[in-house]
Parts: sequence; structure tokens; C-alpha cells
Amino acid sequence: MSLKLSPDFRSKTVPYRVFFTWDITYKCNYRCSYCNFNGPDGWNENVVTVNPGLEKWINIWRKIYDRYGSCEIHFAGGEPFVYPDFMDLIENLSVIHTMEFSTNLFWEPDDFIRRINPGRARIGVSFHPEFISFEVFFKKVKKIKDAGFEIWVNYVGYPPIFKNMYEYKKRFEAIGVFMNVLPFKGKYNGRIYPEGYTDEEKKYLEKVCDYPWTKKTFDFAFNKKEEKNDEYLCRMG
Repeated sequence: MSLKLSPDFRSKTVPYRVFFTWDITYKCNYRCSYCNFNGPDGWNENVVTVNPGLEKWINIWRKIYDRYGSCEIHFAGGEPFVYPDFMDLIENLSVIHTMEFSTNLFWEPDDFIRRINPGRARIGVSFHPEFISFEVFFKKVKKIKDAGFEIWVNYVGYPPIFKNMYEYKKRFEAIGVFMNVLPFKGKYNGRIYPEGYTDEEKKYLEKVCDYPWTKKTFDFAFNKKEEKNDEYLCRMG
């Protein structure tokens, strides 16, 4: 089954009428030492993923389109790209909806680039140096960027992987990609984070996190007052 574009297609109507965040699976192929996503006891190997089948999902999202028009779907998890028939699913949904992905980019980009229109998707990729080398990850990011997709990188400010964080950020900036640093939340070396960052670590984070939005994230983590700015519209308008 494949979707066909309808005459009343409203993909270019801004703001988008509905934004969905779809945690399509809580399974992940990585086991990062700083991630306790499935609860205080760590990863649950018995996580159940609901999979009614490709045709069922296409019908559901077609009905959502008929009711609301073109929507924005943010795929998250877990790792969404481990979901069964995921490429077939998103290729079909990209006809009537726009998409955003949160992924660890374990997958090779070629099939994605071939099947998805860059105007229909944007990608937030997380770099996890415990599972992939920087150079391999960088090449994948560059390939996706060169194909015309909006892409950015997320990196967790976990003390054992602070090394080279600033250099990584500069490498990505050189190809027009932002690298956002996210506060580590959890326990390390007997300290609770993000409250447990040392003054030296905070100083380094200030150097790396010089984008307004990353500074705002860490200010919030450190309970600093937020200065409101109502000038800019969000993606929903």
C-alpha cells in the first residue's frame, strides 16, 4: 500500500495545525552508561513495541490527515529506526505529513536520502561516543547535510566524555551543523547531576554552550532566572 497526494494537500500551510510527538518504540540498540531512560533500574530488555502493521499505521495517519490536514510528526523513543518497516512507514507518511526525528544515527543514510524528500523531514541526531567513533558519525552527518536536510547534533554533557567536546562542536559548525549540549541528569562519582557539575566543568560548559538555546537549557538546569523573549514564533506559529 502507498499513499497518493490528495488535491487539497496543505503541507505549506503555516503554522502547522497539529504537532505529534510519537514515541514509536522504547527499544534501543545502544546502552549508554549515562542513560536510564527506562527507569531508575536502567534498561528493561522486555519492553513491548506495538506493531499493528504498516497498512494499519498508514490508514491511521491518513485519517488524521483527513481530519486535521498536514501535521508535523516527531519520531522519538527509544530509537525509532529500529522499529519494523520504519523506512517504508516514513516514506509513505512523508507524502502527507512533515517529520522530525530524534535518532542515534546508527543507520547508514543512503536509503533515507534516496526515499525521503529533504523538504519533508528534519533530523536531530545524538552522538554517543561509547558506541560510534567521531569520524564515522561525522561522515554520516555530513552526507545527510549535503543531501539538503536540516540536521543538528545533540551531545550529553556527561563528565567522562567531556574530552574533545569543544573540538567536535567546531568540526560540525564548519559544515553548517549546530551541536547542542544537553545537561547530564543522573549519578556519577557519587555526585548527582546537573547540580553536581564542578566549577571547572561549568566553566567548560559555558565555553561549549554559547548558543542562546543551549545556554538557556543549562541556565534552567542550574536554576538561573530566565529572561523571556516573545519576539520569535515557534515551529507551530
